[in-house]
Amino acid sequence: YETLDIFLSDSLIPTEITVKDYMKHWIAAFSEFEKIETKAFEQVLLQRK
Repeated sequence: YETLDIFLSDSLIPTEITVKDYMKHWIAAFSEFEKIETKAFEQVLLQRK
């Protein structure tokens, strides 16, 4: 799953930004998810536990 994290992070968010801006980008990306995308993302997170 670490590879998925890196892929998503590098694809969606520039790596040369502050932690605060990084979180803003993640929140903005997540807020655009539709219900089915949110469910899929939740499943990925559950599998990581």
